[in-house]
Amino acid sequence: MGQRKIGLDYLRAAAILCVLIAHTAKETLLGSLGFIGVEIFFVLSGYLIGGILLSSYARHGEAPSWPMLREFWVRRWLRTVPNYFLFLPAFMIADYYGLRRGLALYATFTQNLAWPIGNLFGISWSLTVEEWFYVLLPLLVALWYRVLGQLKSALIATVLVLFFIPLFLKLTVCLGHPFDAGMRKVVVFRLDSLMWGVALAMTQRYRPEIFRRLSSAFWVPVGLAGMALTLWWVWVRYRQEHAFPATLGGVLVLSCASLACALVLPYCSSIPWKRSVLNRCAYYVSVWSYSIYLSHDLIIWKVGSRLGDPNLRNPLVIAIAWALTFAISAAVYYSFESPILRWRDGMTGRRSRLIELTAAAACDGARSPLEIPN
Repeated sequence: MGQRKIGLDYLRAAAILCVLIAHTAKETLLGSLGFIGVEIFFVLSGYLIGGILLSSYARHGEAPSWPMLREFWVRRWLRTVPNYFLFLPAFMIADYYGLRRGLALYATFTQNLAWPIGNLFGISWSLTVEEWFYVLLPLLVALWYRVLGQLKSALIATVLVLFFIPLFLKLTVCLGHPFDAGMRKVVVFRLDSLMWGVALAMTQRYRPEIFRRLSSAFWVPVGLAGMALTLWWVWVRYRQEHAFPATLGGVLVLSCASLACALVLPYCSSIPWKRSVLNRCAYYVSVWSYSIYLSHDLIIWKVGSRLGDPNLRNPLVIAIAWALTFAISAAVYYSFESPILRWRDGMTGRRSRLIELTAAAACDGARSPLEIPN
C-alpha cells in the first residue's frame, strides 16, 4: 500500500457511488449523478492509461513498437474483457430479445460505436468507449511517431486528433439528436473526454511544475462547482423532456464536465496512503468498482421486481439491492478478477506491473476506472 495514492481511490469510489445512487434514485436530482460518475471514470481512466503508456514508451526507448503495443493490449484486455463476458450472459438471459439479436455487436464492443446502444446491458456503453480508447490511443501514437519521428510530438498530435474530431462530430452530426442516447453514449462522440486525463498524464511527465500547481487544493472547489453546475443543467433539461435533444449547450456541458473532473484529479493524485478505516473502505470500494459497475443494474432491477418495488421507493429494498451488489462484486473480485490479474502479471512479467503502478500515480494503475464505468 505504500505507493498507493488513496486520493485516486476516493475519486474512483465516489464515481461508482454516484452511479449506484443514480440507478436507485432515477426520478430525483440524484438520478443525474451517474452523468458525473461516468465523466470522473473517463478522465481518471485517461490519466492512468496515459501514465502507463508513457512508462511503457520510456521502457522501450521512447519509440512505439509492436512488442510494446502487444503487451499493452494484452494487459488491458485481460483486465477488462473477462469480467465483461462474465456478466454479459446474465443480461442476455434476462432479455431474450437481446440474446437473439445482440450477441455479435456486444461480442465486438460495437453496440454503440456510431449509433445508439439498445436496451440490453445498457451500462456497457462506457466500457465500449474505454475499449476503443485502448485501441486507438497507442495505435495513433505509433502512426504519428512514424510521421513526426518524435514521441512527444506524436503524443500531442494524438491527443489533439482524439479531442477535436469527436468535438467536431458532436457539433456537426449530433445537434438535434437525443442528448443521452444519440450523443453522450456513442463511442465516436465521447473519446475526447478521456483526452483530458491523458493531457494530465503528459503534463505530469513533461511539465511537472505545472502539474504541481494544478495539484493545489484551490482547484478542488472550482472543479466541484463545475460538476454541480453541469449536473444541474442535465437535471433541469431532463425534467423538461426525458429524451431532450442535443444542442450547442449540451456539447459545452459535456466538455465542461470533463474539465471539472480534470481539475479535481491532480490534487487527489497527491494524497498518499495512510492507515485508517475510511481509507480502507475507499480502497475496497475502489477495487470492487468494476464488478459493481457491471453487475449493479441487473441486481437492482431483479431485487426491485422480486420485492414488488420496481421503482425503488422503499429504502429497505434499496438497502438489500446495494448489499447484494457489494457482496456479489466482492465475491467476483476475489474469486475471478484477482486470480486473472495474478495470472496476467505472471504471464507479462512482474516488472511491467511495477512500472505501471509507479507511472499511474500508484493507484493500481493497471485498473482503469471505466474499466469500471456507467
